[in-house]
Amino acid sequence: MYEAKAAGRGRIASFDSSMHERVAEKLVLESDLRHAIGEGQLSVHFQPLHQLQPYRIVGFEALTRWIRPQRGPISPAVFITLAEETGHIAALTSWVIEHSVAQLALWRRSEPVMAHLSMHVNISGRDLARPEFTAYVQQVLQRHGLPASQLTLEITETTLMSHLVAALKTLHELRATGVQFSIDDFNTGYSSLAYLSTLPISSLKIDRSFVIGLNEKPENVEIVRAVLNLGRSLGHQVIAEGIETAEQLATLRSLGVPVGQGYLLSRPLCADQVPALLSLAKTVAA
Repeated sequence: MYEAKAAGRGRIASFDSSMHERVAEKLVLESDLRHAIGEGQLSVHFQPLHQLQPYRIVGFEALTRWIRPQRGPISPAVFITLAEETGHIAALTSWVIEHSVAQLALWRRSEPVMAHLSMHVNISGRDLARPEFTAYVQQVLQRHGLPASQLTLEITETTLMSHLVAALKTLHELRATGVQFSIDDFNTGYSSLAYLSTLPISSLKIDRSFVIGLNEKPENVEIVRAVLNLGRSLGHQVIAEGIETAEQLATLRSLGVPVGQGYLLSRPLCADQVPALLSLAKTVAA
């Protein structure tokens, strides 16, 4: 039944042993994920966001990692999707927000050079539909003494548009407190420009699929240019994801993209690697 539903409406699927194996493995994975969230098996790595001209670090994106005991790393695409499907996404998001806000607050207290930095955390449309979500985010910020303006919650445009009615109240409530919002993977979904002009968002992230092909596909340059112009006209910052080559970086700079992230600039880092990177970046800038 679930196989038929996953294939679309009005479909028929025949049972075979591989279906049983997949379901059994999924049940085990779900159980392991529940324990991982509750028992501290997850970790957060931090990928720097760089202002491209002049070059400096302006923030981080928090990226959740799960190394499953005896089985090794599990792709975020797998366990985040599983968390969505099984109802564990609320606990996962809450854990990541708590951990990321606490870490940025700690850096700010111990390293004056980090005072201007922001933290980007990915959330789900289901999170925005939770009645208690606004209060939870405010409590975390207050507990750790982090200004609301230095937390940016990222949500993909497809997820946002599919939960828009339920999410609007929470979006406006949190934005009124100073929390920032960013639309991730922009231009890969089906967002409405009419909605985009009225949503309380502060930034748009150009999907890495457009950046990777930037120097091979002239149309990608025009897409980036269009997103940049749209962002400027709406007063939204534009961030390019997935910068992997010097040529891509040069093209983005020439187009005037203000902020970027990617392996060329820095891979995701453990928390204890960040202070050294910032000290190095400060020395290079000087």
